[in-house]
Amino acid sequence: MAQTDKNTSVHSEADRQTLLVHADALHQAQEVSQGGSAEGLLGTMVSMLKTRDGALQEREEEQFVPLIRQMAEQAELAVRRKLAEQIANLPNAPRGLLEFLAHDEIEVAEPVLSQSVLFDDDLLIEVIEDKGPEHATAIAGRPNVSKSVSSAIIETGATDAILALLENDGSEIQNSDFGKIAGWASGNNQMQQALVNRNELPEMIAQQIFWSTRGGLRQQILERFSIRPGQLDILLKEAVSDGLADPEIVGLRDAIDQAIGGKPANRWVPVSELIGHIKAGRLGDFASGVSRYLSIRKKSVERILIDEGGEALAVLCRALDADRTQFTSVLLKNDYRRFGTPRPPGQIEQVARIYDSIAPDGALATVKMWDVMQDQLAA
Repeated sequence: MAQTDKNTSVHSEADRQTLLVHADALHQAQEVSQGGSAEGLLGTMVSMLKTRDGALQEREEEQFVPLIRQMAEQAELAVRRKLAEQIANLPNAPRGLLEFLAHDEIEVAEPVLSQSVLFDDDLLIEVIEDKGPEHATAIAGRPNVSKSVSSAIIETGATDAILALLENDGSEIQNSDFGKIAGWASGNNQMQQALVNRNELPEMIAQQIFWSTRGGLRQQILERFSIRPGQLDILLKEAVSDGLADPEIVGLRDAIDQAIGGKPANRWVPVSELIGHIKAGRLGDFASGVSRYLSIRKKSVERILIDEGGEALAVLCRALDADRTQFTSVLLKNDYRRFGTPRPPGQIEQVARIYDSIAPDGALATVKMWDVMQDQLAA
């Protein structure tokens, strides 16, 4: 019994000391409301939050937070910013005060939005919807961003916020949202690069970006998001499940095979004969022959032939299992046809490195992916 009394006495003394701190803070708050300085109250308030007893939390919310909010509304921005910096990492900061600061100017809101672990997804989404892109950018940089919060950030369409989200390894992004971003990112090299840097980017989205970008990013896509043999049907079903493609795309591959006649029946044509068509300037015959040989649509071959970069042509020639000399010949002949002159040797070697880096079966799977996705996803 004596032990219980002793414990009660200790708790009562702790409560008394905490109440004294509260009383001092409240007194200073009243002085501030009457024209006094806010700096002293700031220090006292932060000390109180660091030492407070959890049992008094409800009392603090009811008595202290309204006063400090009233003071903050009248205080200079620099004072509110300092307050936000002081409580951003406190594990027991009052929710009401955090909400107030989160809806303040971005200079004030940024520390709590980017650092405080006490915000739930609902409040973060509320701030994103109520405030501007700068608040969304601050939230995008949090150590952990859930899929629902990421979706809210993406819905703003704010470039800086979306870039911050993509560059944050702690953010989770739904596949369907990757599709939205990729649709907006055409022509934005920085955003496309940020997308490709995400390890969980769906392969179909990566191939979509391939067709809307140029240069080294194309090689990065082919290296990091290569399509493996036998993977195509799985990827198509996943794309439909994630809302990245219409359900009809799943059966499109079989429909193409049936319409063209199937790859094995048409492989009697030697690759050298197909290459001969393009050397002779018979592009229609080349496109038709490759269509039958690989069991892809003729318009997909034609699209590859008019692509300026040459990377897609390198993949196509690898899918045909053409040797390096044949590929170079096709590339140069296509350049002469389109531009009247070949590309510089340095560019030829850059495209040839793509030819060297991809295996024939992987190239074939990639070309077939381009074929089925062309109508729905290719830019």
